[in-house]
Amino acid sequence: WGFVNEIKSRYGEDSDDYAVEVLGKFPRADAVDSRGYVPLFIEGELKFVPDQGNFIEPVMGVDPAGEGVNKSTWVVRDQFKAKIVAEEDVSNPKSVAQKTISLAHYYSIPSRRIVVDAFGAGMNVSQELALAGFGRVNAINVGDKSSDERYLNLRAECYWKFREWVKTGGEFVRHSVWKEQLLSIRYRPELSGKLKMMDKATMRREGYVSPDAVDAMALTFFPKIKIMLLPMMR
Repeated sequence: WGFVNEIKSRYGEDSDDYAVEVLGKFPRADAVDSRGYVPLFIEGELKFVPDQGNFIEPVMGVDPAGEGVNKSTWVVRDQFKAKIVAEEDVSNPKSVAQKTISLAHYYSIPSRRIVVDAFGAGMNVSQELALAGFGRVNAINVGDKSSDERYLNLRAECYWKFREWVKTGGEFVRHSVWKEQLLSIRYRPELSGKLKMMDKATMRREGYVSPDAVDAMALTFFPKIKIMLLPMMR
């Protein structure tokens, strides 16, 4: 009942959050597109702020790409804010590993608080990090099964926790790509009741922008990563 009461008090019984997470229902019909998908983020909830202040116990997400239309992207965030700290148009595992190490040193982030998408272009990044003498990072495949039965896979679990971070006051350091990418993310409850995110292939077919930065951000919500929680003063 603790979980139910938390969702009720935070969002209200009339919210999509309560309907989906507690009652196992689908969101409001007026929010659903022809494929049954719903925007994960609402524009009015997104807060963009100037780049100021340090991070408290930061986490870094790394979304590697190759030489296609996508960009390798690095995002650092803490409980309060998130920042796109680097982008790379053309990458390989070694270049991604080198930049990851440089950013980890700059922001004082230990390897255990770094999450790398190890699928596809990111498959060999963790190996390059190990060869460089860097500690073990969290190299994950977001398509893997979640240990939480509410989610279809890790991608859905990470994104839903990302959504909760936004709803509790998380802010984004201003960058030109945030808004469009955030508003492109879609999810839907499957008939099984599990939450599913629209995959990248479907997003491309539907004409949505590649979510490089928000994918990197979602990685920071890998459930094994824990950050110190402080009172929200905003």
